[in-house]
Amino acid sequence: MSKRTWKLYLADMLASIEKALSYVAGLRYEDFLGDSKTQDAVVRNLEVLSEAAHRIPAEVQKKHPQIPWSQIISIRNRLIHGYFAVDPEIVWTIVTNELPELRKHLEAVQQEEVSVAGNGGGRNEKP
Repeated sequence: MSKRTWKLYLADMLASIEKALSYVAGLRYEDFLGDSKTQDAVVRNLEVLSEAAHRIPAEVQKKHPQIPWSQIISIRNRLIHGYFAVDPEIVWTIVTNELPELRKHLEAVQQEEVSVAGNGGGRNEKP
């Protein structure tokens, strides 16, 4: 069993978003369509994002309803189980339209946790 805390999974989510966004930075949709390596790299990071979200405890998810947890988690299932039919248009839409906003929300959660820990509010928190 993993000893990682949910805060580390949150950091994984942010790291996967950063990677995916960096891979498409400066690309047009047509460029993305023609670059299977970039598509694969982005899809892999969406899988990591989704798997990490799945490991965030339900009580943390409930505290942050502005984050579409179930949608993020379902990305993995669609990508893993539909790997023969991954739609690059959907991937492009997720990475260019949804990830920047999601990053803001996750950064706010991360900052909130830093503030709580700095005030001694997280001492008895379970990992």
